[in-house]
Amino acid sequence: MLYGLADIEALVAPQLFDDGWQWFTDGRVTAPSVLRGGEVVAAIIRRSGGRPLRVYIRARTQGDELTIQGDCTCARRTNCEHVVAVLLQALQERGELASGPDTAGRLTSAKRETQSTFDLRQRSQPAQALLFALIVDDEQTLVETVVARRLKNGRYTPGQPFDPRSVQRGLPPHIVKQQTIKTYAKRFGLHILVETGTYYGDMVEAMKGHFDQIYSIELSRELYETAQKRFKRAKNVELICGDSAVELGN
Repeated sequence: MLYGLADIEALVAPQLFDDGWQWFTDGRVTAPSVLRGGEVVAAIIRRSGGRPLRVYIRARTQGDELTIQGDCTCARRTNCEHVVAVLLQALQERGELASGPDTAGRLTSAKRETQSTFDLRQRSQPAQALLFALIVDDEQTLVETVVARRLKNGRYTPGQPFDPRSVQRGLPPHIVKQQTIKTYAKRFGLHILVETGTYYGDMVEAMKGHFDQIYSIELSRELYETAQKRFKRAKNVELICGDSAVELGN
């Protein structure tokens, strides 16, 4: 493997490592794919109350320097606790995760003490929300970002202007990404869409009526097979199971 336990610990803050270790020891990591000695790793994280998370990791060495870049569909997005869990699972799959009292006891007492508070925060409803107003015309797609307070009846107060540059986490809603693709396709006369990362196929579903042909590449065998069932009757959709860095060159 390109990396070891010490490299994973050095990748993130101690609290994130402890959280990732908990996800790993709870057995939440499924369907791991480890390619080229850990250069590419993909897996699914099972969680309660929502869709499983998808994690992609790329690792490379340049001289003596190791670089690990993990991407996740959680709110943190990159090098999160779920990335840690998948890296640990990959080590275990290859028989390179040491066992012993020190390894088994890595979950800190501080993490255990804060877990109940974290769970309560996860269950609570946010008092404020970041809202996106989509403005579409023939030439462009604009997104106006506002912040509003959530009322008890589920509605929101009038939105106040909000600077998107101040947002630390999160991405625009999926519908914004869909509309952006449609706008560019119309502007430049595009008829073929190539997607890296099928996930559950939501973008393919939204775009299949707007392109003559769609190619979507998914590294996870489990997600690929799920998408295959979803689009088995879609004649203009071709799903590919593999590493996009390789498949895009074929």
